Amino acid sequence: MLTLLVATNNTAGCESKHWLLKHHVVFQERNMLKQSLNVNEIKELLSLREWLLGYCLKPG
Repeated sequence: MLTLLVATNNTAGCESKHWLLKHHVVFQERNMLKQSLNVNEIKELLSLREWLLGYCLKPG
């Protein structure tokens, strides 16, 4: 299941939630201000960021 991490009611979060609902993607919403991320979750996010940067910067 996908977890949508939000901090406040901002445009990006609302648009993301709307897109997921429109495309019938099952997700849970988690407010990071009310439920902090633990160390392992932060490490996972950082590793995903590294993967994404490597993927986007790949030549060709």
